Amino acid sequence: MDSDEEAWMKVLYATDGGAPAMQALAFLERVAAPEKVQVTAVTVVGGRVGEMVEDEGLRPATEIVQSAVTKLKEAGIVAEMRMLRGEPGPTILKEIAEGGFELAVLGAGNRSWLGRLLLGSVSTKVLHASPTSMMIVRRISDVASPVQVLFATDGSAYADVALQQMIAFMHPSTCQINVLSVAEHLMSQLSFPIPRVGYATSAPTLELERDWIAAAKELAINAADNLERAGFRTQAQAVLGAPAARVLAEAQNVQADLLVVGSRGLGAVDKAAVGSVSDQLVREAPATFVSRS
Repeated sequence: MDSDEEAWMKVLYATDGGAPAMQALAFLERVAAPEKVQVTAVTVVGGRVGEMVEDEGLRPATEIVQSAVTKLKEAGIVAEMRMLRGEPGPTILKEIAEGGFELAVLGAGNRSWLGRLLLGSVSTKVLHASPTSMMIVRRISDVASPVQVLFATDGSAYADVALQQMIAFMHPSTCQINVLSVAEHLMSQLSFPIPRVGYATSAPTLELERDWIAAAKELAINAADNLERAGFRTQAQAVLGAPAARVLAEAQNVQADLLVVGSRGLGAVDKAAVGSVSDQLVREAPATFVSRS
């Protein structure tokens, strides 16, 4: 490590050697800027926390994490390895919290321990419990560069943090960033019946909707300008509708490889909070970067 180490983003990559983890590794190699990040590759083996990991039977796990470090170094990324003891979920979360990591990268699938960690209701709990930003990779495609990134911004402090973390993590030459701001339209999502007259008088006018879209477009353009000053290629647009649905629709339209969103900051104390935009995107997007400060 050199004198610039403090400026580097500390990234934790967790692997069990399964296909989801390998996809996450390949994606990490592709989007991370070698001059910006340092990666610690970890794997978790069974046993009591604090036990030395020296058993001959643990050689396969050691080889898995060593292979990951080799691949990262071949991509020009500073990398090191760690072997951890315990249950995968709690152990990884403990390492994230205690290691001072700014981003954790995990693969999500159906068969590995990481898959079980990140699917269904458990995925929401882990996403909310993590004290740091997460990049969850469900699937990747062999598409030509640049990586298509969709950054959803609402102008909030959470979105600003996401933008700064993108700049700190990604390589501008490998990414095309599509900036999207959604002017939220709630009328079609009302969950209780109201009189037709009440709906008609409460519904926004076309002029008001145009004002909303114009305001959202300004947010998208401002974010795009910041990214372009950092060397990224961008496009900016605004739409009207329900945020999760519109973001996913636009992701499909641009064939996004990665969605980037700011977390609303739902922590472990708010375990009952489900159904947020970030939760929905993680469940459905190929890969999602959920930013936290």
